[in-house]
Amino acid sequence: MSSSRWAGSITRASHDQWALSRRRLDAHIRGLEAGIAMLAHRLAQPIGQRGTKRAPGGYRSRSEWFGKRRRLGVLRARHAAAMRDWQDGRVRVVRGGRRLANTRHHLDQPGMTEDRWRQRWQAARWFLSADGESGKRYGNETVRAG
Repeated sequence: MSSSRWAGSITRASHDQWALSRRRLDAHIRGLEAGIAMLAHRLAQPIGQRGTKRAPGGYRSRSEWFGKRRRLGVLRARHAAAMRDWQDGRVRVVRGGRRLANTRHHLDQPGMTEDRWRQRWQAARWFLSADGESGKRYGNETVRAG
C-alpha cells in the first residue's frame, strides 16, 4: 500500500536513473566514434610520417601500427554493441551499484560473508525522495509522521 506521491517518487527515481544511463551511453558512443576516427586517420598515414599542427601523423613503427590496428577492431566491436543497445532503448543500470553486485561473485577476496554482503546490498537499494509541494499550506506533505 502506498500513496500516489510515494509511487510517483519511485517512478521518477527510476526514470531519472534510466535517463542518466541513456545520456552516459550516448557520451560513450561519441567517445568511441572519436577514438575510431583518430585511429583510422593515423592508420591511413604512412608509418613514420610526421604530423602537422592540425592533424597527427602516422605511427612510428610497424609493431605500433599493428597494435593500433587491433585496437581499432576492438573499438568498432564496442561501438556496434553500444549502438545496438541505443537502438533497442536498452540501458544497463544496477540499483545498488555494479561494484557491489560484482562483489557477490568474489566474496572470498574482500573477506565478506554472504550475510554481510546481503545487508549491504539491501541497504544500497533503498532510497527516499521527497521533492515537496510548493503550494501546500503548512509545507510539504510528501512525507508525514503521524
